[in-house]
Amino acid sequence: MKNSADLVMQTAASLDLPETLAPYASRLMRDIDALGSYPAPTAALCKKLGINSKSSVLDLACGKGSIAIELAATLGCSVTGVDASQDFIASAKSQASMRGVKPRFVVGDVSTFKPRAKFDLVIMLNLFPLEEAADCCRGLVKSGGIFLIDDATLAKGAKSKRWSTTQELRAILEEEGDRVLAISQIPASLVGKNARAIEKQVKANGVDLVKLHPPLKSAVKAYITRLERSRTMLTGDLRPTLFAVRAL
Repeated sequence: MKNSADLVMQTAASLDLPETLAPYASRLMRDIDALGSYPAPTAALCKKLGINSKSSVLDLACGKGSIAIELAATLGCSVTGVDASQDFIASAKSQASMRGVKPRFVVGDVSTFKPRAKFDLVIMLNLFPLEEAADCCRGLVKSGGIFLIDDATLAKGAKSKRWSTTQELRAILEEEGDRVLAISQIPASLVGKNARAIEKQVKANGVDLVKLHPPLKSAVKAYITRLERSRTMLTGDLRPTLFAVRAL
């Protein structure tokens, strides 16, 4: 496992936090459970892929466990969640207890996590670029199993040379011999709703943080602006997109 400073930066990377705010991730994300993920659509996609009560699932960079908990609650599968943040894992355990489910949550470095056995489904969202995430997941999923990763892709009808289409990213993933089973773009309405709720809570948490650490005021303000710009992009020409891939 990497040292604690490396794990702090891994958590910051998953939240797109600047280095200045990395040590305060837990405080800034207080009372935010999903942390930018979409538990219900993700669980619905997993159900379509055949994940059920007999399936084993690994959720890498699970954050506060929203997807792991949703899968355990709605599909009854066995879920292990791994995240670099001890505070997030503590929150995940608490949330799971309130939902009456028992995923296994572990504090650890997702890039070097070595389980005793491979999984039917491996999930990595909101952390590494698509190809890096795929490489990480391939080593942890059973032969013929599925991994679920994400990236931002052009919305239907949008045109830009800067961003990739879903089909362009499909081709990249299938170059390695795997097969893309499903591609699911998150609707702009849901992206906007979730993002605004996060921005509102981060603003409130940021006020409290700046009271304790006044020099962080400009960094907090800049981060909120970054969140707002991200929402504008992801409800405009881009969409968060889930790629379900069969590992062959």
